[in-house]
Order: sequence, then structure tokens, then C-alpha cells
Amino acid sequence: MLRSHLAVGLLVVCTLLPLPRAFADVAVGVDALYEEAKEDLKQGLFPFALEKFRRGLALAGTDGQQTWRMLLGIGLAYEKMGQLEHTIEAYRRFLSSYSAHPAAPGDVWGQRAKLVEDQVVQMEASMLQTRGALVISSQPEGARVEIDGLAQGAEGTAIAPFTAFLAPGQHEVRLLRESFRPTMVRATVEVGARRTINVVLEPMQRKGRLVVRTGSPDALIFVDRSRVGEGVEVAVEVDVGPHLVRVASPGKPAFEQSVTVTVDDPVTVSSDTGRGDVRPDSGVVTAAPRRPLRPLWGWIGVGAGGGILATGVVFTVLAKLKHDDLAALDGQLDVNPSLLADQATYDRYNGLKRDVARNQIVAGVMYGVGGAVVAGSAIYLIFFADHGKRAADLPVRLVFDPTGGVAATFSW
Repeated sequence: MLRSHLAVGLLVVCTLLPLPRAFADVAVGVDALYEEAKEDLKQGLFPFALEKFRRGLALAGTDGQQTWRMLLGIGLAYEKMGQLEHTIEAYRRFLSSYSAHPAAPGDVWGQRAKLVEDQVVQMEASMLQTRGALVISSQPEGARVEIDGLAQGAEGTAIAPFTAFLAPGQHEVRLLRESFRPTMVRATVEVGARRTINVVLEPMQRKGRLVVRTGSPDALIFVDRSRVGEGVEVAVEVDVGPHLVRVASPGKPAFEQSVTVTVDDPVTVSSDTGRGDVRPDSGVVTAAPRRPLRPLWGWIGVGAGGGILATGVVFTVLAKLKHDDLAALDGQLDVNPSLLADQATYDRYNGLKRDVARNQIVAGVMYGVGGAVVAGSAIYLIFFADHGKRAADLPVRLVFDPTGGVAATFSW
């Protein structure tokens, strides 16, 4: 126990002492933050000190000694606040940083590192009296750690390898790393026990773009024997690497072509030339749709829009009837204004006014929506619906320019 108190005292003293001039080459802003944080610690303003130590750590950059003393300050602030788990995390970060680039033999930082090691051992022993330790590592290292749906670490940025002190029972550990599939494992923790789990992350398959042009709206397109679409052109996202493209069109021999998809350049396969013409995508977008656009949907839209317009007419009639009743009541009030003193007459008068306004608003909305639906459906039928003709034979065609322009050609 005495050794523990001495270690804590030495740690506090060593942490708060300024660096010798021979070892200090630090920006003034970092030094100022460090001094302010030390003063906050002396005054018991631990959260303020913690925030300043964090800011100083961010400014320290690659300066090893500044990084070390800021990490020690962060750990000390957490210790003063009674948050032992975060204290251990900060001290372990210090030890990891120090071991990567240790100071010269005999340097004061070596003594500090030894004191911190002893302190971490005692703190972990204290934590294990009521919890269990779960040591999490990943291959490759650097995966973010979530336990029971919560990001770990004092700032929610803990990465493997990481030690978590957990209540006894089963816990779900999730590891996340860019370019790798998220991986979840379950681990059971017991009080006083230390368990280690090592998770091997599976690389996430990268994707590339494959464009298949057939020249036939009835063509069926398969990639690796799986159907991916039909029509004149289909673009799909597939895993990088080799793939087999197959195009089946009525009345034509089946077309097959092996291609290799990469991340950098989209790959285009054209089957309407009679050969496997594989080339990087030129960026030209054809006007023909992937599948025929049926005119039935246009007529359904016209019918639906007409129904909405008819609903607007109904509400117009209701507004007119209520307006007539209101006009009749207005005539009675002109003759005998004292009728408004009757509560029932007053309520009826206001109710008629509200009904007229509401019905007029609803009718206006119905007219607007119905008109838009009818107009949109008509445009669809005229410009886009496939009435059994090839795209080249339609009266109106849209042509998309690779530079971003759009032109319409008419042949009535």
C-alpha cells in the first residue's frame, strides 16, 4: 500500500514538472496549454484540465516528449475524477508511445515509464476485484472497438489492441475497419479473470462497374450465370476480377464474353456487333431504356389524375352549397343582428365559414395534384412510352450528350 502511494506521488510530481530545456523543443501554444492545465489540476478543476491536455495532445503532433506528458496529464485528470478505466487507457497509450520510441538510457522518461507501469498494474488489480478484463486484438490491428453497441474508449475512438473492463456475463464485441467486413464475436467475462480474443478481419471485396449493351430491348443479360437485367443496356456493380457475361436475345445466338473488371475504369461489353468488344466506358449514355416502358402506366396515371380532378369538383360543389347556406344566414342577420347573441346561431355561422374555406382549399389542392398527374402521364405517353416501336422509330427521341447536354428530335 505504501509503495502504491509513493508511486502515485512520484507520478504526480514527475508529470507536473516542466521538461528540461535540453529535451524541450515545443510550440509556445502547447506549453501554454500545459501550464494552464497544471494550474487547473492544482485548483481541482479536473474536467477543464482534461480538456486542455487533450487539446495539447492534438497540437503535439509528432513531438514525442510533448505527446508523452500530455498523455500523462490526461491519465492524471481521469484518475483525479475517479475514472480508473479511462486512466488505465491513457497510461497504456503513454507506455505504447514510449516503447515505440524510448528515450536514451538514464533519461528521466525511463523512470516515469517504470512508475506508470507499476501504477497500471495496481489499478488493473483494483478493477478486477469487481469486473473481468477482456483483451481485444485484431488482425490487422487498428480496428475500432464497439462492445454491446457502444464505442469504447474515453472518447469513443478505441482501436484494437484494447483492454476493456466489463461486468461479468456475455458481451458482444464488434470490430470495424475500413476495407474490411464488420465482424462481431461474443465473449463471456468473469470477475477477476482476464480473457483474450483475437479476431481475424475478412477483407471486403472491392467493386467495379460493368456495362453491357445488347442492341435489343428483349435481351436477357447474365453475369456469372446470374440474371442481372434485360434491355438495350444494363450497368451493374460487381466484384473486381474475372466475370463471364452472357446475352440471350430471341432469334439470335447466345453471346458470351469473359471480362476482367477493375476498380479504376468501368468495362463495357457490346454484344450487338457480333464480337466481344471490351473497352473502357466512353461515358456515352444511350437513349434507349433498360426495359420497355409500358404505355399502360401512362393511361393509369391519366385515370388517377382524372379521379383526383373529379374529387376536386366534388369539394367545389360542397363549398358552393355551404356558401349558399352562409349567404342565407347572412341575410337573416342583416334583418335581425340580435340573432348572433344566440350561441347556436353564432356557432353555426362560424362553422359554415370554416366549411366553405376548408372545402375551397381541398378543391384547389385536388385540382393542382390532379392536373399535375394528368400532365405528367400525358408527357410519359408522348415522349417515353414504348408503343411497340423501336426507339429509332418513335416520333420523339432524347439524345444525351457525353458533355452533359440533352437534345430532343421530333419526327411527326
